[in-house]
Amino acid sequence: MKSRPTCLALTVLPRTIPLISEISLSGIEFVVEKILFIETQDDYVMIYTAFGKFLKQTTMKYFDDHLPRDEFIRVYRSYIVRTGNILRLEPYGKSSGVLFLEGTYKVPVSRSGYALLKEVLDI
Repeated sequence: MKSRPTCLALTVLPRTIPLISEISLSGIEFVVEKILFIETQDDYVMIYTAFGKFLKQTTMKYFDDHLPRDEFIRVYRSYIVRTGNILRLEPYGKSSGVLFLEGTYKVPVSRSGYALLKEVLDI
């Protein structure tokens, strides 16, 4: 018996963003503070949270438009990270870098993302 996709939600105070997941999980609500980062995977995005990772068929633009700009930053074409989860930023090459996040994750940073991070993090 094929299960129906379950409705998941991102709580963005004071509103909720509905999400339909390919993962059949009941009663899960994404709290923005628990999102570590989001990664593009072809026509899907993988949402990495403190509770695990979840696959969603949507675009990065959707998350770029709906997540709070003071908490999330797009550091690469394929990555949006929560600034509160950044442990350190290391240069990689001439003008790009690598972000080290909570949970032993490493995320590449583009040239423009590196400049933006330096400005936002005041480093």
